[in-house]
Amino acid sequence: MKNLHLLQETFYSLPIDHHTDEVIGYTSIDKHFYYGVSRNGILFALDMLTGEITKQINLFDYEGCISSVDAKILSIQYVSELESLCIVTDLGDILTFKVFSDEVRL
Repeated sequence: MKNLHLLQETFYSLPIDHHTDEVIGYTSIDKHFYYGVSRNGILFALDMLTGEITKQINLFDYEGCISSVDAKILSIQYVSELESLCIVTDLGDILTFKVFSDEVRL
């Protein structure tokens, strides 16, 4: 593998505080848009073509969707049949976030 050469490298600035939070997962809804979530509940959408954050939502701002402010996000996955992101917390909460309407459900 010593013959491999890096041809392109891209860095993106993410909307989280790297001292108190971390991105724990991301998923793509198509080849240009990625959704990521931080352990402290910041959900963001990244446009890979422009490198811009197109959406940023604090999941704890949706009342009743996460059972406790002490909950930590564990995982995120896009489910194409539902056009939704499924987000799981360490307290057993399973949220769905509709990517086209920004609707959050427990």
